Amino acid sequence: MDVHKLRELLEEAHGAQAMVHKDLFALGCWLYLNGKRTAGEKMIKQVVASIPETGNRTYLNAIKENIAGNERAWAEEIFAHLEVNELFQS
Repeated sequence: MDVHKLRELLEEAHGAQAMVHKDLFALGCWLYLNGKRTAGEKMIKQVVASIPETGNRTYLNAIKENIAGNERAWAEEIFAHLEVNELFQS
């Protein structure tokens, strides 16, 4: 599963503010990966909740249920700021 569609949905829903949501999603992935699962999951779910569910419910629910093991790939696919992505290199 990937988050390419989520990236597109964020850009459609939030326009110029989409980057804030993409950064928050990637930071949530980083926190989750580094053992701060509750905080990371809350950030990820908050971003997902900002997207209208109409026509996307199954996809959005799948994201919320499949965080573990996808953190690095999802952070890369969401196209967050370079500085956020660099957190995964350390």
